[in-house]
Formats: sequence, structure tokens, C-alpha cells
Amino acid sequence: MMQNYLHDVDEVDVLYARMSREPAPLGLLERIYEGVAERARRRRRLGYGVIAISLFLASSLAFFLGQQARASGALVLADLLLANRDLLMEAPAEWVGAVAGMVPWLVVVPVTGSLILLAVGAQLALTPVRRLTARGIGRS
Repeated sequence: MMQNYLHDVDEVDVLYARMSREPAPLGLLERIYEGVAERARRRRRLGYGVIAISLFLASSLAFFLGQQARASGALVLADLLLANRDLLMEAPAEWVGAVAGMVPWLVVVPVTGSLILLAVGAQLALTPVRRLTARGIGRS
């Protein structure tokens, strides 16, 4: 009779049948929930720090960019080109080339980078704070 019963059962199934399920250590679930909530709070703090730094960098570099554009004559050229729209329609490549030649790219690139960093910081700062135990999850 035993032979018929074990006919479709392999050795792994027999081992699994003999294993007993151990209970989880006391407080494991609460520690996991606390760790998740702490990581979320840490990400939010990091996000707010990144936002503050990127706003400071973007504003100071944007001010410097405006000063450089005024000193190089790029603002005067932009006013002239925007006032004469026929020039844009007749020679758009030359119009773009003139503007691109006057733009201080060594300042524009860091300003753009700090604005991208601002978006990353906002994503980190908007990470929801997880309060899993506050909703009764994990309580017996």
C-alpha cells in the first residue's frame, strides 16, 4: 500500500512534507515597516536638500547668465532679431547662428543641469511617507 502512495511523489516532495514551518521572529514585521518608513523619510529629506541646492545654483547661475548676455551684447542682438521678424523668415539659419554665437554656453549648460537636478529633487521630495503600522497593518 505504501508503494502505491509514493509512486507519484519524488524525494523533494517528501522533504518538503517533513519540513515544519517556523514562525517569524517576534517584531519582524514591525521592524520591516519601520525600515520602509525611515527610508521614505530619508528620501524626502534628501529631496528637499537637493531642491534647495539646485534652486540656489539655478538662480545664481541664471543671474550670471543674464550678466554675461548683457555684457556680450546678446540681449541687444536678441531684441534686434525679435523686432525684425522678416529676417527670421528670410534667413533662419543665420538668425540661429547669430544667437548661438552670442550665448555663453559655459553658463547655459550648468543652468540646465541644475534645473534637471531640481526635477530629480522634486521627485525625491514627493516620495510618500509610508506609515504602514498606522493603518493597522501588521498588528495582531
